[in-house]
Amino acid sequence: MGVVLSASGEGNLQMFRDLIAAITVISVIGISFASFYLCIGMAKRQVAVWRRGSTYMFVRSNGMGGVQRRAREVWIKELGYGEPEAAMIARYQSRAGLTAFVGCTLLFLVIAAVLQHFDSTCTGCGIRGERPATTTGR
Repeated sequence: MGVVLSASGEGNLQMFRDLIAAITVISVIGISFASFYLCIGMAKRQVAVWRRGSTYMFVRSNGMGGVQRRAREVWIKELGYGEPEAAMIARYQSRAGLTAFVGCTLLFLVIAAVLQHFDSTCTGCGIRGERPATTTGR
């Protein structure tokens, strides 16, 4: 089956929306991976020895709240890092999560702007969906 195109181009619009959905998923995964990859690399350069299992724990324990708690429970107790190194690694974990969140938020804002620009149902819409004011009539 092919895409049925009407005179108004609804088939093209649906194909565009499907493409945007695929690009969004791939981009979110890529942004998150890049954020964690870069922060792990920066943390590795700051410690004397990057212990076995540290990369896994960097990703796994990221949801644990609080930099000091994460440093104490994961990096000191489980992996045996010293207190200054543990606190530094925990800060890089927080940075990775924050940069992934900010990157994905910016991606969603750009995609929303692109969809609003190209989607014919949004043409002429204001920020809240109202029609823009005209200058010729009262």
